[in-house]
Amino acid sequence: MNTITLLIIKDSKYILYQICKYEFLGKIKKYYDIGNNDKLYVYNMHNQENGKIRWTKDKSQVKLSYYNNDKDIKILIKMLGYRPKDNPANVKIYFNDKLVDNFVKESTELEREIYVPKEVLNKNMTQVLTIKTNTWKPSDYGSKDSRDLGVQLDWIKIEEVN
Repeated sequence: MNTITLLIIKDSKYILYQICKYEFLGKIKKYYDIGNNDKLYVYNMHNQENGKIRWTKDKSQVKLSYYNNDKDIKILIKMLGYRPKDNPANVKIYFNDKLVDNFVKESTELEREIYVPKEVLNKNMTQVLTIKTNTWKPSDYGSKDSRDLGVQLDWIKIEEVN
């Protein structure tokens, strides 16, 4: 076990801290609830619906805080949402501007697992997940909703791979 000593001086007073480094035994997991208190990390998405989900646009991003670039990771994404039979979502997933997955999503719930090699990870704490997809307008199918919709996002998880 390594120990770091930290001296903080404020207003001519000082505090001495000793910080111990512990080895973490297990995989790191991070969870991002899309549609619930997510304004700090989602970009170019439609407003929250029921505090539970968000629809993407043609290009939407989620900024993820993840700092260990020594290990490969997997991203798990839960998608929901209707898609017309004649217009399924052609989804491309980029991680830090590198294409890591592409697939077709229809009107079903989908949990997608995406492998991301450590070489793709940024050295700093910010990782950017970009979702690109074709959109559709519900108003073209009889609804009053004229938004251009991609896919519905529910949550994103990051897990380390051994």
